[in-house]
Amino acid sequence: MRKNVQLFVSALLDIRNEWTWYLLLMTVSPLSILLFLRLVVGDGIDFEAYVVGSVMMTFGTGIFLGLGQNFAYYKATSALDYYLALPLSKGMIIASLVFRNIVLSIPSTAVLILVGLSLYQVELFIGFPFLVTLVLTSFSLAGMGTMIGVCSRNMQVASILTQVLAPVFTYLAPVFLPQSEMPGILGAISYIFPTTYAANALRGALLHDQFTVDTPVLIVIAVVSMAAVSKFVDWSKG
Repeated sequence: MRKNVQLFVSALLDIRNEWTWYLLLMTVSPLSILLFLRLVVGDGIDFEAYVVGSVMMTFGTGIFLGLGQNFAYYKATSALDYYLALPLSKGMIIASLVFRNIVLSIPSTAVLILVGLSLYQVELFIGFPFLVTLVLTSFSLAGMGTMIGVCSRNMQVASILTQVLAPVFTYLAPVFLPQSEMPGILGAISYIFPTTYAANALRGALLHDQFTVDTPVLIVIAVVSMAAVSKFVDWSKG
C-alpha cells in the first residue's frame, strides 16, 4: 500500500516544476476556440455541447494521447524496465499516470467552465455523477493508449498512431453534438467507439446531474481494457 502511495506522489512530483506551463497550454486551446466561436457565432453557440466536447477531449482523448506517448518514451529510455522491476502492479502504474493527468486537467477545465458560464447562462452540475463519470472517462481510453505506447516499435510510431486515432475517436462519436443529431451512418458507426459512451455519460452527468445507461458500459470498457493491457500485453518485449 505504501509503495502505491509513493508511486502516486512521485507522479505528482514529476510535474512540480512545470505545472504552470501545463496549465497555460491546456487552458489556451479550449478558451481560444470558445472565444473565437463567441466572436463568429455570438450567442448562437451551443455552450453545453461545447463544454461536454472539451471535457471529453481533455479527460478522454487527451489522456489517451498522453499515455501512448509517455509509455513509448519510457520504453525508449528503459524507464519502463525500471518500473517493471519494482514490486508494483501494471494497473497501479497506469493509474498513477492517469491520476497525474487528471490533476493537470482539472484547473483548465474549471477555468473553461467558469468563463463559459460568465458568457452563457446555462446550468451545469458539478456533482457526484459528474466526478465519477470524469474518472471513468479518463480510464476508458487509458488501456488502449498504454497498449499503443508499450507495443509500438518506437516513439514515432506511437505518436503517429495516437494522433491519427484521437480525431477518429472524437469526430466519429457524439462528442460535440448529441447522439440523436448525428447522421444515420455515423450514428450507427459511433457505437464501436468508447468515446460515444463516455460523451453520453458526461452529457447526462454534467447537464442533468444523473448517471445514464452508458455509465455501466463505460465501467466495463475501463475494466476490460485495463485488465487486458495488464494481463495479456508483454510490457518487456523490446
